[in-house]
Amino acid sequence: MRHFGVTVHIIEPGMFKTNITLAEKNIQHLDRQWNNLDEDTKECYGIEYYEKVKDSLTMVRWLGSPHIYKVVDAMFHAVTSTQPKLRYIVGWDHKIIWRTLSFLPSEIQDLVFSSFPKPKGIPDHELCSH
Repeated sequence: MRHFGVTVHIIEPGMFKTNITLAEKNIQHLDRQWNNLDEDTKECYGIEYYEKVKDSLTMVRWLGSPHIYKVVDAMFHAVTSTQPKLRYIVGWDHKIIWRTLSFLPSEIQDLVFSSFPKPKGIPDHELCSH
């Protein structure tokens, strides 16, 4: 695209408190989804998984930043600057957690992500029949 005078700039926001990350709304949606599942599927996931996912949805309360203007400022700078940055990393969580994690070997990334909740019906390296 550079040959046509077009440059590409990446904006990587971390977690911000917006309507889409509002824990209460997401928990209500999760509850509705859970309540509409058949019993076999609920058994496959397990109540423990469901509860852990609900708990993780509240993480945005302390992880998410209320300063959404930082993302808007990065977008504005990328579009209007005569010398915009190639990459805008916005938010303390992205700078400290996610960006750092991206530089680590895949094996270490896998260890971090394997600590996330896992449905009880999924043994290691297998999928549930649903």
